This record gives sequence, C-alpha cells and structure tokens, in this order.
Amino acid sequence: MNRESLERLRLLLAARIGAPHERGEDAGRVEPLRRQVHHALTGIDAYLTAVDTGSCTAVGLRERAQDLWNGLERIASTWPEQDTVPAAADGPAQIPAQPSPPA
Repeated sequence: MNRESLERLRLLLAARIGAPHERGEDAGRVEPLRRQVHHALTGIDAYLTAVDTGSCTAVGLRERAQDLWNGLERIASTWPEQDTVPAAADGPAQIPAQPSPPA
C-alpha cells in the first residue's frame, strides 16, 4: 500500500459512486457509502502520513489501516472486473511492517 495505489483506488471509487446527490432514489443508499469510503481514505492517509514522518504512532495504526484498505477493496470489487484497480486484482495489499521506534 502506498499513496499511488490509494489514489487509484480513491479515483475508482469516486467514479463508480458518483457525485453527491441531494435527491433521487439512490441518495439514501449512496451517502452512507460515500461517508464510509471517505472515512477509510482518511484513516489510510493518516497511517501513510505517520509512516512518512517516522511517527511512532504508525505501528499502532498499521492494523487499522489494513482493515480499512481491505474494506475499500471489497467495495471496489462489487463492480465488474474491468473496473477494478490493477493493484487490487493482484490480491489484498499488504502494508509493509514498520521499524520499531527508537528506544
């Protein structure tokens, strides 16, 4: 998992979910999904930022970020195969292990 693969997944999901709608039959179903995707993207971004900055919080965020990533892949997998992100088609993304913080 890296920022590039996160951006590809974000773009795919944004295109498939579509723009926010205040009305219409899908509005009630789409908004919770949009919020869920936004929450997951924000959490993964926070993890990647912690990794980039060498923060000791990265270790604690790793498992949660992996769960969020897997959730986004499940959402993306609901669309036909040609619409999936290439990295997702290779199997679940693995978050690299982070070095232990200095003692």
